[in-house]
Amino acid sequence: MITVQAEQLSKESFDIFGQFHPMCAEEGACFGDQNFTFYRDSIRMVPPVSALAFSTLQVERSVRFLVPALEYHDHTAEIMMPMDDDTVLCLAPAGNTGRPETGDIRAFFIPCGTMIHLNPGTWHYMPQPLNKEEVHVLIVLPERTYWNDLTAVNFEGDSLLTVKTGGDYESICL
Repeated sequence: MITVQAEQLSKESFDIFGQFHPMCAEEGACFGDQNFTFYRDSIRMVPPVSALAFSTLQVERSVRFLVPALEYHDHTAEIMMPMDDDTVLCLAPAGNTGRPETGDIRAFFIPCGTMIHLNPGTWHYMPQPLNKEEVHVLIVLPERTYWNDLTAVNFEGDSLLTVKTGGDYESICL
């Protein structure tokens, strides 16, 4: 079994995979008046050739944060945002082989309400709930990407992945 230690998000550590922004944080370019503040252009996604679809992914907590597979999309970025729990997300950078390099696999704590933009080709697994039994995740993809632009690999036996979360993570979404 391969174990990956989950780490905190930072621009430097996440840059190879895409971008992120805590959507409820009062930071970034903005404008407004007494009644509102509009934080603009926090995450950018190149418009796809088809319509964008907004979907909800419901994920039950995995035993020991097992990651049985990774997937990627060749032709589009993917946006994810955990809506009701902090999560752990397993990633590997885009490459030119049919499997991600084991040494390149990383895991990140994704706080509730943080939007993640994954670059095309970034290997990923569904975000797993950190504190609750299940999490609801907003997914933004061109419609039917799950059918026409998905490559996945399974991990079995000695190559099964698990994520070590440690005990020092503090939730912001309880």
